[in-house]
Amino acid sequence: MTASLDELDALASQTAAGKTTLPQRTPVPKDLKPRKVGGFRRSDVLSLLGAALAGIGTAALLFTLLPFSGWLGFLIVAYVAFVAFYAALVSLDEDFAAVKDRLAAVLIHSLAFTLLMALVFVVTFTVIRGWEALTNWNFFTQDMQNAGPLDPLTAGGILHAILGTLIMITIALAVVIPLGVACAVYMNEMPGPFSRFVRTISEAMTALPSIVAGLFIYASLILILGPKSSLDWFVAYLKTKYELKEASRLGPAAEDDKEGRVLNRIVRWSKGGLEYEGDPRQIERFICELGL
Repeated sequence: MTASLDELDALASQTAAGKTTLPQRTPVPKDLKPRKVGGFRRSDVLSLLGAALAGIGTAALLFTLLPFSGWLGFLIVAYVAFVAFYAALVSLDEDFAAVKDRLAAVLIHSLAFTLLMALVFVVTFTVIRGWEALTNWNFFTQDMQNAGPLDPLTAGGILHAILGTLIMITIALAVVIPLGVACAVYMNEMPGPFSRFVRTISEAMTALPSIVAGLFIYASLILILGPKSSLDWFVAYLKTKYELKEASRLGPAAEDDKEGRVLNRIVRWSKGGLEYEGDPRQIERFICELGL
């Protein structure tokens, strides 16, 4: 693109006078629609439905022609076939990057759906199996102090578990809140290498499940230090408050007992864990119900 001397002189005079020349904007067509970056298109829904039907059909065909069995295997084969058919259908209209994006979205949504179904199953199963107890008010207002395994559901409850949970939560909050506030103030008011270290540890503990942290503390502190000294202290403390008789102490060590009696039932220590003798009354009940 070239310009004549007259045009250059006019542009120089305008610049010298403090004016700015703006280029003309290209007019936007009225029928231009913005591109959708989210949501589902009709082709996406059809691809999902087609791939799902093809996956189920493929699994049914394989389980009919081949000696396969089991609903879990059927679901796995159907899902693998669904993913393969979905990738093939998407590749007909999209490029390789879009295919990878759709496959990643399908896998993530599948995992989320599986976890949601597992949670729903656990909650539903617990409510159904415990509905008979949940309808009794004593289930929330009584503990198991005066209830046995053969008593009806109108005796005993989970009051001890509720109080124990509230006590543990209170102790945890009493320890965590001051430490959390102190760490936050320290990291914001005193920057430095150690504050970065504290921030790294706090972020790592936030992402770490509490059960893993509990198992680490149990394995690194309780098992190494040994629960025997703590148990000795606990028994000595109980003897100062109550009349206590220690008949036996089960454990894996050579000096520990391997068999004891609790509530007129024998408890044995074995390599596989504790073995607890069944209640004779429960055995008689089983014999009567089976007609033996």
